[in-house]
Amino acid sequence: VIVSVLRQPEKPSYNETATVLASVIDVGSGVKKVILSYSGGTTWKNETMTLKEELYRAIVPAFPFNITINYRVYASDNVENWAAPSSIYSYVVADPYPPDIGYPNWSPEKPAANEEITITVTVTEPPHSSGVKDVTLWYVNQTRDLWLSVPMTENGYGNWMATITNQSDTVVTFFIEAIDNAENMAESEEQEFTVAAPPGVPLAWILAAIAIIGAG
Repeated sequence: VIVSVLRQPEKPSYNETATVLASVIDVGSGVKKVILSYSGGTTWKNETMTLKEELYRAIVPAFPFNITINYRVYASDNVENWAAPSSIYSYVVADPYPPDIGYPNWSPEKPAANEEITITVTVTEPPHSSGVKDVTLWYVNQTRDLWLSVPMTENGYGNWMATITNQSDTVVTFFIEAIDNAENMAESEEQEFTVAAPPGVPLAWILAAIAIIGAG
């Protein structure tokens, strides 16, 4: 009799194996063989389960994210009586980990006024994971309190880029947000760079003059 079938962990991820545990008893000739049969697609594979601490055990190998794994247990006794097979159990391979965001770079390192600034960063996920879905650049400068977002585009090998324009005489603060196909999100630490003032009267002086005139 196959009494029970358990699985550890309950929600295996793409980088984890799953241990199937079965409680099997026979009050006559004794248990001879217990088999785990599993499938991650159209074909099934059988593994002989081993007895340890009164439970029969076998391993389902790691599978890629979002694959549905089906499995069931068979058992026979020493006179070749086969138990009714267990129910078919299943789980979907999970991805609980967010993307990995590298250290961003920007070019030019010391931007001139109104110069186009390109920000690049490496965002990756391991093989068989859900993969990077979206990467977004968020930035704000000293002249406004509103954070703006720019979608980043991948240009190969996990390298993502976006551009910022129309910045002048200010400090730009930015961070990177990345989401994978399992909806896990990661954010980088905030970075900042200074954009030079345009030639001529500094913007800060102009603003100060406007303030004085307005007060008058």
